[in-house]
Amino acid sequence: MVAAIGDAVTRSDNIGLTGTLKPKEEATGGFAETGVSGKHFNGGTILTVAPNGAPTDPRGKAPAEILLPPDADTKAHVHPSGQIGRTTGDAGTLVVGDSQNSSFVQTPSPRDIENALPYGTNIVVGGAGEDRTVYFYARSGNQSGCNCIAKMSWSNFLKLK
Repeated sequence: MVAAIGDAVTRSDNIGLTGTLKPKEEATGGFAETGVSGKHFNGGTILTVAPNGAPTDPRGKAPAEILLPPDADTKAHVHPSGQIGRTTGDAGTLVVGDSQNSSFVQTPSPRDIENALPYGTNIVVGGAGEDRTVYFYARSGNQSGCNCIAKMSWSNFLKLK
């Protein structure tokens, strides 16, 4: 499952923005949710790659979404790492922390919680690069700081292979 989630991260990071940028704006990262689900069968797990969600502009009102099967035992999806921000100077350097930057929610969203499996494993991967984090969440009992029951760094998650 870890490798399949890694593939979903790669897919998400490579889906570009389909919206229009204003002058002095730059888009970085991926702009669509991707995911995978698992179903226990005969002592193993059958993995199903979900179709990619539609590319989404973080400046818009529509959230990034993906459709995962409701009868899975494990659901994992990747929140887009894409960001749109102002650039300065001729080099096109992104202004970090600028109030005009737009990005996606990286922790489990209220909709993720609402659609969580009642008895299975629910995973969201959020963030980008070294800050990428894996969140495990449930329908209830999540910690308010991360809206999750547990979290770990992406680098530690990859060691679970």
